[in-house]
Amino acid sequence: MGSQQLLRLILTLGIWIGVLAGAWGAVWSLLPPGPPAVLLSAAAFVALYLALMLRLGDAYLRFTLLIPAMALLLLVTVVPIAFLTYLAFFRVTILNFRSHWPFVGLENFVTVFRNDPLFLPTLVRTLELLVLGLLFQFGLGLGMALWLNRRVRFESLLATLILLPMMTNSIVVGMLWKHLLNFYNGLLNLLLGLVGVEGFPWLTTTPIEFIAALPAIGPWLVEHLNANYAFLSILVTNTWQWMPFMFLLLRAALRSLPAEPFEAARIDGATAWQTFWFLTLPLLKGVIGVVLLVRAIDILKTFGMIWALFGNATVTRVMPIHIYTVGIQSQDYSQGAVLSLLLAMVSVAVYWTFQRSFGRPVLARD
Repeated sequence: MGSQQLLRLILTLGIWIGVLAGAWGAVWSLLPPGPPAVLLSAAAFVALYLALMLRLGDAYLRFTLLIPAMALLLLVTVVPIAFLTYLAFFRVTILNFRSHWPFVGLENFVTVFRNDPLFLPTLVRTLELLVLGLLFQFGLGLGMALWLNRRVRFESLLATLILLPMMTNSIVVGMLWKHLLNFYNGLLNLLLGLVGVEGFPWLTTTPIEFIAALPAIGPWLVEHLNANYAFLSILVTNTWQWMPFMFLLLRAALRSLPAEPFEAARIDGATAWQTFWFLTLPLLKGVIGVVLLVRAIDILKTFGMIWALFGNATVTRVMPIHIYTVGIQSQDYSQGAVLSLLLAMVSVAVYWTFQRSFGRPVLARD
């Protein structure tokens, strides 16, 4: 694209955005907020967008076709994040929501770190669930994928059964496991009783015995890193539901690997372990990075399953539940915005970590 064409495109888009802003301003100044104003604003956007396409013609079609997607992305992503950031620097509660919002700068952030005793334990619990959840789900998912990648009887039936938990709503999964883990009449403890093993106090904050008995570090792990049966129940339930996701994508990736390198390794006398470690894993590295990243972001958003298991208990609270409690139940909107931004920063840090570990260099090398 030449400089004159680029200048024309910029000027035309600038004029179009100005006209659109004027039309929307006129609509919202003349009509009260409600469905008619929203519908009329949408109609104005469609009409002006069609006019823009006719004005620019086919030469700029690749740019004009991006405008609806960019507008939707701006509406559902950029605007909410910008509003959360704005709220974080003001004092906004239910008491002054419809009146003046005093500017407080970084005071809300300082308050979260200094005066919220549940913030750091909740953040640690969230990160612990992230690390352990990824570890167990990836290990079990990869093991299942490798097993069913061989010739196994009833392979299709087994794969379907493995995928069933992933298709179930998180609230339903939480309620199901709340009954399964009941100390007195839960199925898991009843089965343990049949083989002569005493039932475990699932769904309680009772420390895990063998971890608590570790010399020197055992009590510290119980107190600071949630080495109790309640957190173990969350970990087991989350792993049961989402291990099939790992299995599904890793199995598909295994099926797509080329056969020639494995044939060459077999001819060269490589053992099964050598083939897996030096051939299968390197070939899967890009896929593993994507799978782990998707699950990591999803674990950071875990809400319904934990709420169904424990409600709003502080000893099992993770960041999404803490944000809901502070921002919605307590109606401290500025503090809720700060917590949301901090969780978003954690998500960005997780994405950056996976991008550095499994990103472009790996894909380019593959």
